[in-house]
Amino acid sequence: MNNKMLGFIFAGITIISTFLPYEQCAAFGQEIYIDGIEHGAGVIILLLAGTAIGFHFVDKTKRFAAFVMAGAALFSIISFIESWNGLDAMCGPGIGVLIAIVASLLGTFFMFRVRSKE
Repeated sequence: MNNKMLGFIFAGITIISTFLPYEQCAAFGQEIYIDGIEHGAGVIILLLAGTAIGFHFVDKTKRFAAFVMAGAALFSIISFIESWNGLDAMCGPGIGVLIAIVASLLGTFFMFRVRSKE
């Protein structure tokens, strides 16, 4: 599988991860899950990953795709740190933000590899 396709796949996984729980809180014996779209940072990550996919397949803007995907990775990491700094000590990061971090970093890596081979 080539680097272009792997960059596309990991950007797609990043988009899917925004619909998974980004933050989970436990209070009074109940758990509350907040997905990436409700969290706020997930919308930015969704837009950045979608833009990276669009840039990745257009020849004139292909070289910018890796930088846009790096922005998605940055917002994923910020969202992870932010979920630890909640007012309630019973809150923590969910599985969606962890998947977003890994997928966006791998997407950035493969998009930079495509950029370097041109």
